[in-house]
Amino acid sequence: MKTHFVIIGNGAAGYRAAKSLRRADAGAQISVITEERHPFYLRRQLADFVAGNLSLPELIFQSRNSYRRDRIDLLMMTRVERIDPAAHEIVLFNGERIRYDRLLVATGTHAVPLGIPGADLEGVVTFDTLPQAQEVKRLLRDVRDAAILGEGIVGLTLAESLLATGVHVTQLVRGERFWPEMLEEHTSGLVQDMLEAAGATLRYETEAHAIIGEGARVIGIE
Repeated sequence: MKTHFVIIGNGAAGYRAAKSLRRADAGAQISVITEERHPFYLRRQLADFVAGNLSLPELIFQSRNSYRRDRIDLLMMTRVERIDPAAHEIVLFNGERIRYDRLLVATGTHAVPLGIPGADLEGVVTFDTLPQAQEVKRLLRDVRDAAILGEGIVGLTLAESLLATGVHVTQLVRGERFWPEMLEEHTSGLVQDMLEAAGATLRYETEAHAIIGEGARVIGIE
């Protein structure tokens, strides 16, 4: 009987796991489940897409046909509600159950919800997925100033891309410097110098208390 491998998540880890499993077991059934509406792309390249350095076809590495060629079942726009380990089943949003022999959860990371007033205003975007990057790109048509809350690698690459499009960026950093848990002080300073040389304004030991709106649209942060 075929082994059924189910992978939740179609990011770099999930996609490469599916390809590796197919090479290792030609007869296995492999299912990849994702909430995304697009096949595999690299999230770290979303900022290049926003800046116009990558087109949509260049960003999306594989078409659905590549999954079909490898006999990988790709279930897009599909949310897993829960896992039932005792039954070796996952339960989808519509109640459908899918049985598995082996399960890999490869959902990656997601931005922590802001949890402050004004987070639902138009113009406030979480930068995790391709649809969100497309929204940022759309908003840039009418934007001259942007604020980035957080100093992770996604925030850094997004800041670089926005600056390259002529948008002034103010970036809020919670600590005294960039990435103290990973970088020593000198290297952290190089990151700061690079951003400031490109025109960014950095605010250290600063967090947003609220997002200010005018009507339904964001106009600033407190």
